Formats: sequence, C-alpha cells, structure tokens
Amino acid sequence: ATLYAVGVPLVDWRNPLGPTWSYVLSNHDGITLIDTGVPGSLPTLEDGLHQLDISLSDVKKIVITHGHLDHDGTAPLINKKVGAQIVAHEVYTNLLNADLYRGDRRPGEQHSDHWDQQSQAFADSIQQLQELKKEMKVTRSVVEGDRVDDLTFYHAPGHSPDELCILFDDILFTGDHV
Repeated sequence: ATLYAVGVPLVDWRNPLGPTWSYVLSNHDGITLIDTGVPGSLPTLEDGLHQLDISLSDVKKIVITHGHLDHDGTAPLINKKVGAQIVAHEVYTNLLNADLYRGDRRPGEQHSDHWDQQSQAFADSIQQLQELKKEMKVTRSVVEGDRVDDLTFYHAPGHSPDELCILFDDILFTGDHV
C-alpha cells in the first residue's frame, strides 16, 4: 500500500487554520480517501490527485474521521459523482440529516458569531452540503475495533461525538485530535 497526503485549503471560510489534510491510500482495494476538505475545495483535491496520477473516478472509498465540514465537506459530492463508498462512525450516520450550522438559538443564549461572519459564498456552500448530505448514504458504519481493509477504527469522541481515530500499519490518523 502507498499513502499520500493532499493539503486542501479552507476555501471561502474565514478561519485562521491551515489546510485539511486528505490522505490518499492506494492498495489492492483501490483508492481510499481519509477526509475530503470543505465544500468548494474539490477542484484543489482533484488537482492533488492528478499530481499523483489518480483520477477522482479511481476513488472507491471515503473514510470520514468526523462530521465537521472541513473533513466531510466534499464527501457527498464525490459520492454523488463517482459512487465512492462512505465509511464513518455510526454516530455520524445518525447526524447526517441534522442541520449543525443553522440551529435555532434561544433568546439570551451565548454563542459565537463565527458563522454569521462568513462570506455568502461559504453560506451557499454549506446549504449545498446540507442538501447533498440528505442524499448520501453511509455504506459502512463502524464502531470501536472494527476493521475495513487495512484500517482499524477507534471511537474517540470529544472534539466531535462521531470522531474516529484510524490505524493503518503504524500510522494513526487522528482527525482533529492532537
């Protein structure tokens, strides 16, 4: 198996963080992506894949470490375009149709105005993501200790209730855990 990393920028998102890393695993089962980046970043991901002589149509599986838009933001679009299987924690499956970015706020509730400060392009991309997620089906829901191909999954809630750490050989993918 061969492992690559493609840095996917946070397109249209006013955020000081660096890129999301999309990991590309090439093995006998084909191409697996671990995380895909924010909505709107698919052209950059495709460019990175092209540099590796990989086409988007070669992607057979997408593994989602957790359901935050910088990790699963292009997964529904890739799934729709090429029919890639989706692998995620069972909690992610249960949250697929939840509107995590536009929840109702109670009067007087303290909240960050982070989402209110985003660009219209970013707001539009979130709306598109929510619509695409309604059509997306998780092919394989995983729980603690499950194995899919060469990957072993560990449930690591904290940053997100559906957070997964994924072991491949002696490499641990941690999503947003540090």
